[in-house]
Amino acid sequence: MRINNMCGRRPWENGAVPPPFLSALSKRARAGFEEIDGYLQVFEPKATILRAGDPPESVWLIEEGRVKVIAADARGHEVVVALYSPGSLVGIFEVLDPGDRIATVRAAERVTARRLPSAAFLGYLREYPEAWEIISRILVRYTRAANRARLAHHALSAPQRLALLLLDLNSGTDTSNASSAMTTPLTRAELAACIGVSESTVAAILKRWRQNRIISRNNKLITIDDPTRLWEVAGRPKWIF
Repeated sequence: MRINNMCGRRPWENGAVPPPFLSALSKRARAGFEEIDGYLQVFEPKATILRAGDPPESVWLIEEGRVKVIAADARGHEVVVALYSPGSLVGIFEVLDPGDRIATVRAAERVTARRLPSAAFLGYLREYPEAWEIISRILVRYTRAANRARLAHHALSAPQRLALLLLDLNSGTDTSNASSAMTTPLTRAELAACIGVSESTVAAILKRWRQNRIISRNNKLITIDDPTRLWEVAGRPKWIF
């Protein structure tokens, strides 16, 4: 194994489930992935993993924690455009279609991530075609999420957009289980920017949901206490699926 581990054992080596990308690989392809010359690193909250404008020298596999993908709008204000969970590959677009980074990736909480040099990662994909298929599905999923966000902006009310955003940000959790609590490490300003409304509008919606015990807040983290009711607010639009 050629992984230079800078932070101890990987999360799943203690019995946890491996990240989805690795789980989807055959035993042979997974062994090949483990041979990529890379290293693990821990990032504290708010630490920058990738920076807009940098050359595409690597791909990062998020193994533990969540990261924010941040872009600048026309006025130069930072906008959170995505929140990626464990198992996500970040920085992949610019590696597959070479060009400078167009977004910054920061740790939303404590993150363990594996850095994979671009050349080694592309070499791995050429050697293991099944990995290309999995990457293609990942890219389609990212594109669908972006299309959903654009459609929601025009077709849904502010409460519906906010509900869908919170559910989408926590898509790695079982949202059909009303007892499963899910946290979102985004500020009200970041949520407002994501759905195109004012921060005061988001604050009013969250206050109403807290009163109805759909969500709660602790140390600025939003916890979804009742995903089923939040889906009811969203209206379960068919195009989401």
